[in-house]
Amino acid sequence: KLDTWQLPECFTWLKQQTHLPFNEFQRVFNCGIGMVCCVAAENTAATLSLLQEHGEHAWHIGNVTTGNQDVVFV
Repeated sequence: KLDTWQLPECFTWLKQQTHLPFNEFQRVFNCGIGMVCCVAAENTAATLSLLQEHGEHAWHIGNVTTGNQDVVFV
């Protein structure tokens, strides 16, 4: 969910310099997300709260769903 967090300024600059289509840019670069923590849906609010209590900037960035088995991410 790209609208749940702000792309860090350095990646905005890098995107402008590379002239890559955004989907390719996302494939090549992690775009500043850093670590991703996957938790059960019912634990989302508690996990975000706990991380924020410890000074982390955390967002719900998406969901894991059933998808096309022919797609491979590397």
